[in-house]
Amino acid sequence: MWLKMCWLAVLGKNGNPEMETLIEQPQDPEEWQAPFRPRPEFGFASYLTWPETWMTKEIASLSEVRFDQGTVGHDYCKPTTLLTDVEEMKQLDGQRVAQGMTQGWPGYLKDRMNEAKMAAEWAPGLCDLIKTAIRRKWGQSRWRSNPGTQRRGALPQMARGPARAAALGNGLKQDEKVAAAMWAAQYHAGHVPFRRDCAVCLEAAGRDRPRKAVPHPSAYTWSLDLMGPFVESHDQELPYARYGLVTVATIPTREELPVVRGLQELGARVPPSRKRALPQWTEDGPTCGGL
Repeated sequence: MWLKMCWLAVLGKNGNPEMETLIEQPQDPEEWQAPFRPRPEFGFASYLTWPETWMTKEIASLSEVRFDQGTVGHDYCKPTTLLTDVEEMKQLDGQRVAQGMTQGWPGYLKDRMNEAKMAAEWAPGLCDLIKTAIRRKWGQSRWRSNPGTQRRGALPQMARGPARAAALGNGLKQDEKVAAAMWAAQYHAGHVPFRRDCAVCLEAAGRDRPRKAVPHPSAYTWSLDLMGPFVESHDQELPYARYGLVTVATIPTREELPVVRGLQELGARVPPSRKRALPQWTEDGPTCGGL
């Protein structure tokens, strides 16, 4: 996803040199963590240290703006780095939160996870600056029409899918309007039921390689498969569920116990139905029993 973001920034700049870019990322922890704090073996992870990020900054002429979002209204300090050429953002560079101005993280992991969603939001002051930049850019747009006028052939509040079909439906026959209404209903229902004339339905129903049991799976792997959408129904924890996620973790075992010591301490054991019979040696050679 990060590489795609960098590629879009470079592609947009090449297509429109007047385009302005803003990419937000947490600041590299190496720049603000205390020197005495223990480091991971290979240092803190950060997209900002990737060579592809440096190339994007050079090609798209982006500058780094480092600041704390706590200075512009965020509840947390939230050290942030912006890769941008938006003029309004440069005034944020170097703004830091004084000790005690923002609240700290809770001590328990569960409480931190509950606070993470709110902490991920952008500060109100940063959002206001982005709005100001958008208004300025809109005023400079050569495609902007005069107040009270509309470009020829443009539809008001143009939208995708059924909204566009409804706006263009004045020239359709009665049977065509009925077909468009049925397609719109299926679109808003999340492509349920299946339609052969719907590209999304056909793509979702496409066949992939068959899922079969692997005789010798790789150890320490995590396989995931997403199924759906289904008709909304009740789940154990969710009132409305339409998708299902199936995951399998492959852990090697020895004598009915996982070789991972941490799992052994938790009391994990191999269910009897999962045990495989070992090969038996006879005079005619090895034989393998059933599962």
